[in-house]
Amino acid sequence: MILPLFGLILLLRRKFLPIPFLITGFLVYSVIGYFHYHDLLWIMHTNPYHGEDVYGHGPLLFFVSWNRLIFGNVCGVLFLVASLGYIGGRIFIKERIKGLLNFERLAIWGSVLIYVTAHSIFWYKGLFGSAGMWRVMAAISPAFALLSMRGMTIATGWLEKFKLIYNTIWIAVICLIIYYPVRSLDLPQRLNERKSTVRKACEWVKQNHLLNHKIYYSEPFTKMCLSLDPFGETNSKELMYVDRQNVGSDIPSGAILIWEAGLGPNEDQIPLVKLQDTSKFIFLQKFEAPYEMERGAKYAAYVFERK
Repeated sequence: MILPLFGLILLLRRKFLPIPFLITGFLVYSVIGYFHYHDLLWIMHTNPYHGEDVYGHGPLLFFVSWNRLIFGNVCGVLFLVASLGYIGGRIFIKERIKGLLNFERLAIWGSVLIYVTAHSIFWYKGLFGSAGMWRVMAAISPAFALLSMRGMTIATGWLEKFKLIYNTIWIAVICLIIYYPVRSLDLPQRLNERKSTVRKACEWVKQNHLLNHKIYYSEPFTKMCLSLDPFGETNSKELMYVDRQNVGSDIPSGAILIWEAGLGPNEDQIPLVKLQDTSKFIFLQKFEAPYEMERGAKYAAYVFERK
């Protein structure tokens, strides 16, 4: 989605030769993957985030409304100032930096707008596995920071000759940018209900001396709770890597499965009903969150044993 923007920049600068090379990465990976998938368009056809409404959907302005906790109100205001400067402030900009700002407006500001708009639409429509998670905005945080700095420059540029006032404002704003995100953190950090529920299931497994069995799990946090090798598969394995069509066929007898209601039916694509097959699995224990919900029911972690 962002590559066409750079194509436009090259087009406006009348640098036509580099434009075709913008698809080089796509072509190289397509050819490499062809020998495995036998499909030149495998990047699109095997996209793990295809499909609709996997995690639901939400308001169109979801990320904008939570800017206070994503980038912070101070940076948000400075971004708006930069945006106003790019759109209508050309008459106040010195001639010697107009070319630079035009590049910024297209490359940096344009990239942020495209990225935020795209993810807002994905969450609004429930597309491409969007879960409405703030962390996706981390990809544009450096660009957002640069734009906030530009907003600060535009807002205070006319005060530059008054050094004391100018420097005081900059120091105050930087302190606010640091202070508000730190204040918004819930320190010390505590486990949310989902992680607490998974930890209860893991504690039960340890108390019942089941750690000598191979552990299959949905939530990666399980490995931390059980002190398992995060890279090894000898004593543990994620459920997303088992046979999903015939669940249990490649799971050894006596193995312990810790399935939870968030990742289990989604990333692992293993609905609970498949583990409730009493010809293959023995139900051992269920741990339910007090308030947290998942698709209309209380979030829960289940422990099963392979027969």
